[in-house]
Amino acid sequence: MERTRIQLADGVYLTYLPARKFKTSLLSAQFVTPLQQETASAYALLPAILRRGTVRYPDLGALSARLDRLYGASVDYTVRKQGENQCVGFVASFIDDSYIPGGEQLLEPVAELLGELLCDPVTERGRFVTAYFEGEKTNLIDAIRSQVNDKREYAYARLLREMCDGEPYGISRLGDEAGAEKLQMPKLHALYGELLATARLELFYCGSASLERVREALAAAFATLPRDGIRDIAPSTPHPARTEVKRVEEAMDVTQGKLGMGFACGSDDYAAALMGNTLFGGSSNSKLFLNVREKLSLCYYASSMLEKMKGLMLVSSGIEFDKYQQARDEILAQLEAIRRGARQVECTINGLGERAGNASLDEIVMGLRTRRDIYGLKDNLNIRELYRLSRLAAGLSGMEIPPNKAVVGANAFVHQSGIHQHGVLRERATYEIMKPEELGIPQGGVVLGKLSGRHALREHAQELGFELTERELDRAFEKFKELADRKKDITERDVMAICREQMHGSHGMYRIHSFQIFSGNRMTATATVSLQRGADVITRADCGDGPVEACFHAVDQITGFKCKLESYQLRAVTEGEDALGEVTVRVSNEGITMLGKGVSTDIIEASCLAYLNAANRVIEARQEREKAHQ
Repeated sequence: MERTRIQLADGVYLTYLPARKFKTSLLSAQFVTPLQQETASAYALLPAILRRGTVRYPDLGALSARLDRLYGASVDYTVRKQGENQCVGFVASFIDDSYIPGGEQLLEPVAELLGELLCDPVTERGRFVTAYFEGEKTNLIDAIRSQVNDKREYAYARLLREMCDGEPYGISRLGDEAGAEKLQMPKLHALYGELLATARLELFYCGSASLERVREALAAAFATLPRDGIRDIAPSTPHPARTEVKRVEEAMDVTQGKLGMGFACGSDDYAAALMGNTLFGGSSNSKLFLNVREKLSLCYYASSMLEKMKGLMLVSSGIEFDKYQQARDEILAQLEAIRRGARQVECTINGLGERAGNASLDEIVMGLRTRRDIYGLKDNLNIRELYRLSRLAAGLSGMEIPPNKAVVGANAFVHQSGIHQHGVLRERATYEIMKPEELGIPQGGVVLGKLSGRHALREHAQELGFELTERELDRAFEKFKELADRKKDITERDVMAICREQMHGSHGMYRIHSFQIFSGNRMTATATVSLQRGADVITRADCGDGPVEACFHAVDQITGFKCKLESYQLRAVTEGEDALGEVTVRVSNEGITMLGKGVSTDIIEASCLAYLNAANRVIEARQEREKAHQ
C-alpha cells in the first residue's frame, strides 16, 4: 500500500492509506502537543469528556443511537505518547462503503461525527457539563491509581520515569494523581480552546474511498476548527547517559519481585540497536529468555524492549526476592556477551525440542546470509540441505511445518496477489530476498507421468535427496504406479511423500490386501478389512463411529492388539481434487507408543495405512520386549 500525506489546513495533516482488502475502514483524529507535567493530566481528561456527547447528541444514549444507525460504527477516545509529545483524540471504525447494501456511504457522516466530538461538544453555560467533568475526572484518578495493580507494567513505567527524570519522555501519558486532583473546570476549558487553536491535528484514513473524497469529507467536518499560531511538536532529544548507576528500590507487599534495568544505547543506529535488543531480550529466542529464564530459572520472565525515540533498552523481569543479585549479575553477563559478539547460537530444526520454541536453524542461517552487510558473519553450512532436513524432521516427528513458517513453509515462496505476481515476474528480488532453489526447495511443475519408469523415479528421488534401497525403490515404484493411475499430474511433492513413506514407514507383519466400507448419515459405519500376513489373507469386519474408526477396529481384530489412538492428523500433500493426503497417527498399547504414516488419494485408505503402520511397529516393539525378558 502506498501512503500519501497532504496538508488540509494550517496545522492539519491527512495521512491517506488506500486499502480494499478490509471490510472495515478506519478514521482517526489526533491532536499532538508537547508532553508537559503540568498539562498531561488535563489533556488526558479532555477526550474522555468530549466522548460524552455533542450539541446534536448530548449524551451517551443519543451518541450510541447515532452509531447504531451508522451500521454499528464505533468511536473510542485515545491518549498516548509519541516520543516527547502527547496525542489525544478519537479513532472511528466503520463498515467500508464497498460492503454496504444500496450504495449508502458512511465516510462522510462518520467524519462529521468526529468533527462534532472535537469541535462542538455539549456544554452548559459555555463550559463542559459539570457532571461529565466530575465523573471523568474521578475515572482518570482511578486509572492513574490502578496502574500499580499491574506490577509488571508499573515497574516498567517506574524505571522509565527514573531514567528520564527531568525529561518529557519520563512523563506518563495520563499525567500523575496530584495533577489530576488539581484540575478545575475553568482551567480545563481554557486548555481545550488552546488545544483547538494551536495544536497540530493529525488525521488518518485507511479504506477504499478515494483520496479526493476523504479530503473533502474531512475538510467539511473540521471547517469550524479555529487555527491561531500553530505550535511545533516537540523533537526527540538525546538521552543524557549517566556515568554512575542509579538504584531505586520500592517495597510492596507482593510475593514476586520485579527487577528492571535500563541502558542508554548511545547510538542513533536504529537497525543495530533493534538487532541487539532482539538478541538480548526482545524475542523468545533471546539470551535473556533462553539462558536467564529457561536454563538458570532465575526469572519468571525476562525480556527487553527498545525505546527507539530515546535510544534506551529497558529490561523487565520477575524474580524471587532472594535471587535478586544472581539475576542482576546474569542479565549483565548476557549483555556483555552481546557486546563482545557471541559466535554461537542455539537453534533447532523446525523449533522442535524446546517447550517455548528455539529459533529454527534455517531462519538463523538465512537471516545471517541475507543481511551479511549488517552482521558481518559467515557460516559453513550447505544450505541446499535445509529444506530436506526440515521435511525429514517433520516426517519423523509427525509435527508438520506450519505453511506460514519463514524460509521452508509451504507459503514462503508462493505469491497469489496480482501485484506480487507482477513484481516477481518483473524482478524476483522485489519480494524474494533469497532464492528457493539455493535452499533445495523444489519449484513445482509436473516432473513424472504414468509412463515414467523405475529408473526415472530413482533419479528424481535422488535429486530430492532420497537414497532408496532396492527394496524401498521397488515399493516406492509400486506406489508410484498406483498413484499415476489415480492422478492426472504427479508433482515433486507427491514423489517426496511416496519416498518418505517408504523410507520411514514400517513394513512389518501385516499389509493391507483390501478393504470395503459401508457408511452413511443414517447407518452405522461398517468396515470389512483384509490383511495379508505372509501367504495368508485374514478378513474381519467391525463397526465404528465413522468409517475410519470402523477400519481401525477391524485391524485390531485381525492383529489381536487393541491400540489406543492418541492423535490423528490429516493434511493434503498436494493441491487439486486428486490431492495426495497424508495421515499421521500416534497409538499406544501397554506403555508402547508408536507413530504411523499413510499416504493415498483416498482418505480412508491413508488412515488405514497409517494405523496399520503404527500397529506393526507396536507388534515389533512388543516382540522385542518379550525377547529381552526371556
